[in-house]
Amino acid sequence: MKSLKKSIITLSAAVALASSSVSPVMDMYNVYAASNAKISIKNLSFYSEGEIKYTGKPVSFKLHSTDDDDYTYSKSEYNILGYITVDESTYKYDEDNNLTEKNIPSLYDDSKWTKGIPTDIGKYVILFEGKGSYTGRNTVDISIIDINNISNFTPDSTYRPLRGIGDGDYILTPKDVCFELYYHDPESKKDYILLEEDKDYVFAGWCDYDKYNKSDKQTNVWSKEKITEKGHYVFKFLGIGKYKGEQILDYNVLDPYHIESYNFNPTIKYNKKTKKYEHSLFEKYGLIEGKDYKTSYTVSGKDKWKKGMPKKEGFYDIRIKGINKYHGTGFLADDFNNIKVLKKKTLKLSGRSLNNINVVICPKKTKKYTIYATSKEKKHLNIDALLYDENGDCIEGDLTDSKYISDEKTYYGKHTFKITYKLEAGKVYHLDISCYNDSNKKRSFNVNIKKSYKYRKPKKYIKK
Repeated sequence: MKSLKKSIITLSAAVALASSSVSPVMDMYNVYAASNAKISIKNLSFYSEGEIKYTGKPVSFKLHSTDDDDYTYSKSEYNILGYITVDESTYKYDEDNNLTEKNIPSLYDDSKWTKGIPTDIGKYVILFEGKGSYTGRNTVDISIIDINNISNFTPDSTYRPLRGIGDGDYILTPKDVCFELYYHDPESKKDYILLEEDKDYVFAGWCDYDKYNKSDKQTNVWSKEKITEKGHYVFKFLGIGKYKGEQILDYNVLDPYHIESYNFNPTIKYNKKTKKYEHSLFEKYGLIEGKDYKTSYTVSGKDKWKKGMPKKEGFYDIRIKGINKYHGTGFLADDFNNIKVLKKKTLKLSGRSLNNINVVICPKKTKKYTIYATSKEKKHLNIDALLYDENGDCIEGDLTDSKYISDEKTYYGKHTFKITYKLEAGKVYHLDISCYNDSNKKRSFNVNIKKSYKYRKPKKYIKK
């Protein structure tokens, strides 16, 4: 809106200066009049923070307009006149959820609007009027919610199968569902909640989608047995602890015995038999290599398959074949790097190729550790690192994450990466280190870890 006021002033001034028949006094008058013109808010679009936390008090919210570069209005620029409660007749939508009808009272018939600001849980249309530089009336929608009722949370699917189908419409088990809530609390900076299963909510059972819709909802029998066939199902979740309410959701389930229905993460595990760390796969539902599937690999682009997982550095295609009660075949491709183990506080790395090295870390004690690199090279070394957990998930150092620290702090006069993270005792973590070397000369740097680090053998390992 500020830009609109500026444009009015600029336009009036330009017209005045461009016309030689207008006196200087008239020029000044035109500019003054334009700068004091009232701006109508009648045809502008407004929104608030969305879901507002219920406190029992009149709600407080900010008013934004999308018509002027997302301008936020101060309370000195408008007055709230009243509100109406939204019901089924207020807004009507078509099958594609497009708004087709809006039924609200006249903005100038005060008798149809409840004076004041709402305090109770519900959806409302707020009537307000511009003041100061603004004139006219308009409305904005708000919702007041109980943040302890899980029915107000947004469900999402974390399911990511190998076959690469669309996100959000599929799950394999109820554990793929999560609940989150973004809300506005004028009394606190906290505005996001992610519920924890078995602490904030529980899975209460599933039902076939067609049977659920054809029968009395109150008499449906909810099963907690494992789903063994693909299909369309309805799932019930109940709030527990300080949370109440329920959510009933429907999802498609793929074939639970087809290997492509699962997602495999490349990771590093300890082989108890060979007493070495090896490249392996993690599957969050508990599928076990040798029992449920077997792997083979080939250099990417070639068709020379070998049993197991890659032992040498390179880019490989991995074939995952279901066995016993599992069937089908899935594929993935990834870089597999040389594995080093950080058994002391410092690990020295040297060679002509220092790009993409996996450094295993397995701490004896649970605490927050700082991991960083140092180099005495005269020539600047660009060293980056990503930290992965034992499930093969990147937990720190993601270049797209605001937490990432590729700082410009100097260790022995050289630029390095620095990662600080709480590591759990006996768990296997690994750094994926990249060090760009623009020459064929031998280079070297150290990977260091602070906070009294001591190595131990991992709790989990491959039983081969």
